[in-house]
Amino acid sequence: MVSADFRDFNFNIFYGNECKGEEIFSAAQTLPMFANRRAILVKKSQDLSAAALDVLLTYLQNPSPTTCLIFQGEKIDQRKKFFVEIKKSDGLVEFKRPYENQLGAFIREEIKACGKRIDPAAADLLAYMVGNNLQELASQIEKVVTYCGGRDSILMDDIKAVVSDTKVDTVFELADAVGEKDPTKAMRTLYTILRDGEAPLMLLAMLARHFRQLWRVRELMDRRVSSAEIGKSAGINPYFLKKVMDQARNYRTAELKVIFERLLELDSALKTSGGKPAALLERFTMEVCGK
Repeated sequence: MVSADFRDFNFNIFYGNECKGEEIFSAAQTLPMFANRRAILVKKSQDLSAAALDVLLTYLQNPSPTTCLIFQGEKIDQRKKFFVEIKKSDGLVEFKRPYENQLGAFIREEIKACGKRIDPAAADLLAYMVGNNLQELASQIEKVVTYCGGRDSILMDDIKAVVSDTKVDTVFELADAVGEKDPTKAMRTLYTILRDGEAPLMLLAMLARHFRQLWRVRELMDRRVSSAEIGKSAGINPYFLKKVMDQARNYRTAELKVIFERLLELDSALKTSGGKPAALLERFTMEVCGK
């Protein structure tokens, strides 16, 4: 960790779409001042030019022992020689968002680190409402811990009190409204979300996730599987199970298949430059609600 007192001397940030390889190379070769190490962070490293990567490849062959050089990027091309060399030295780390079934463990560990424990149903509710954005999840955990004060346990009501007014919760309200085939509620919620600037593709992902869950539950219900087994098989907390089953009854399996075809079409339309996100989402919402 770079001391705050000497950060100006021993910490550099570069952006791959703005800098040259020589700038990073020179900084990496510079000795630290009043410290044992210096740190260099290269953001957007996927945008480094071929010439910059060639320069930095020579640095990898003889790196400075007093420099911690970090390249951060999204969807880097691991076929390029520069990243192949980093991978060979075990210096390439991929940070993936966790799957939904891994969120409970993450929440419990974070809560435990704060000296508290959380009711399993409350942990499931928090994961359900926030999703796998760990930055947002950590922020909500901090809020809940502060809200609980001196109490050791975090309960369902604590999550509802602190997290229920977030923008994430509004997205879940939209999913519930279309699941209930309530066009008035669905359109009102959609307008609120679009007004607040939520990303259309995030909304699409949320709706697809919700309908996958409804489809799975509907299939199990058609096979006359018990409620307890449905919850276990679909990974739904008992707290939410009745609501999801009620919504699943609103859709036949064949109808859900058509909805997924429409979701695929909507995904393609939203990704084209000529697509109009608000109009496309409004039309999809009304069609799903049967209007």
